[in-house]
Amino acid sequence: MNDKSFLKKGGSWEGLAEVFGELKIAAAIPFLVSRIGLRSPRYVALSPWLKSEEVIEKTFPALSALIKIGPDASRAVIQGYPSLTMLDERLAAMFVVSHIAGVPEARDFLIRVPAAANTECIWAERGLKKLDENIPQSK
Repeated sequence: MNDKSFLKKGGSWEGLAEVFGELKIAAAIPFLVSRIGLRSPRYVALSPWLKSEEVIEKTFPALSALIKIGPDASRAVIQGYPSLTMLDERLAAMFVVSHIAGVPEARDFLIRVPAAANTECIWAERGLKKLDENIPQSK
């Protein structure tokens, strides 16, 4: 990518993400992980997680860059996963980890993630039941 194409992208974080991915700049991994769930202002996709992988990669530029960087990016995403709070961030992390080969700890990570989500689901259901039990009855 040349300077002119970067400037055409507005010199934004999105343009930086693309450059970092194309050049496989490992030093940019923390920057990209911190933006993993941010959507591209250039590409609007409603419900991107229900669409093709190509749509997902266009929608989330940092995700795409991390995949291009490779195994070190996958390890950083796995390490940073506990701090990701937004749904798009967590889904993007799983997408990145599952699209980079050569990371032995990726399988364990992808097994642990749904187990934690299932536990959250159980407690949410228990909480709803408890709330229903505590609703005052009409006279």
